Amino acid sequence: DAVCFLADAQGTPQFKDLVCAVYDEYAARYADDDKRMKILGIERLFEHVVKGKHLLTGRVDLMYEDEAGRTWVCDHKTTGRLTASHKKYYAASGQLIGYQYLARMNGHVVAGMKLNLIEVSENPKFERITLPRGPHFEQHFEQTVVDIEESIERMQASGRPVDEWPKGMNELTCYHRYGACKFLDRCRWGPDHQVGGNWQWDG
Repeated sequence: DAVCFLADAQGTPQFKDLVCAVYDEYAARYADDDKRMKILGIERLFEHVVKGKHLLTGRVDLMYEDEAGRTWVCDHKTTGRLTASHKKYYAASGQLIGYQYLARMNGHVVAGMKLNLIEVSENPKFERITLPRGPHFEQHFEQTVVDIEESIERMQASGRPVDEWPKGMNELTCYHRYGACKFLDRCRWGPDHQVGGNWQWDG
């Protein structure tokens, strides 16, 4: 019902049938989830103050306990095509490393990170994978948060307009899997170029 409502509200009714068909196949494929999972949280919001100064928050798609009593953090990802590279790609995701960190900082003994991959296509495929651990990433995660926050604080204190803040200027930053960053033209042509909306730093 929600899919149909949102598709109509957003003017994308052409996707309704496909999304609902994929969901029906997914529900049939994992019909026994309630027997294999004890749900600990859905869209669960965590927060932690890193090194007593920087607030880090994250909303975890799913936390559950498996049949062996292990706790897993799980993220749902949709894709146009499932590939073997998903595991390597997401193993380096700061977002997902951060979710595990937040769960652990909030008292959970987390076995690791699961990805619930859903290929949205006429012949949908589904895969649930365990991401490999990244001990060095995890060891330096807190310092990475601090470095980013301190960099933002320096820029705010400098008084420089946000258009003059450091830029990534590379194809991986300016273009992502869903297309170009909406501020790409503004970075290219300057603050008077309004394509991409109103870019303001509000803290």
